[in-house]
Amino acid sequence: MSNTPNVVITGDVIVDLLTDHSHKKFDIVRINGLKIFKRTNQILCNTPVLLDPILVSDSCDVYDSHVIQIDRTYSDHDGTIIFLNNLGRLQNNTTYKRMIWDYRNADFDKCNELIATFDWESISNAENSMDQNCKNCTNTFLEYVNDCIPQKEVTIRPNDKIF
Repeated sequence: MSNTPNVVITGDVIVDLLTDHSHKKFDIVRINGLKIFKRTNQILCNTPVLLDPILVSDSCDVYDSHVIQIDRTYSDHDGTIIFLNNLGRLQNNTTYKRMIWDYRNADFDKCNELIATFDWESISNAENSMDQNCKNCTNTFLEYVNDCIPQKEVTIRPNDKIF
């Protein structure tokens, strides 16, 4: 955390309190002084498993948190939402450039055709390592995506709306 003290970690992070892997997650939380936001029914019945916690550093100003109901068509459990005061963004005077993909002008038919007709098995070569085969697959996929979805560079200014 040498770049910023303000850290929020979210995602599908399932924590099983009895495994070594999860203990490493808790070490990260403890060493970096992160708070855990969770809902009370996020712990599965009869198991020591914590679903989808939100980890927040002490420097983040969390002013509220809620459980939100999510349509069961999309998820098998409800979600947790936290609200942060965004003072750091208002004080930031830095302008920077970011490359974004212009999905409105993408040629998805072409992209789907390229992906569907490529011989993906040709990438996996017994002489290459699994890591190299994965890189080859990723690079080919990104080549097609970059060819079919235009990109443009935008300037992000401190007072821009968050998109």
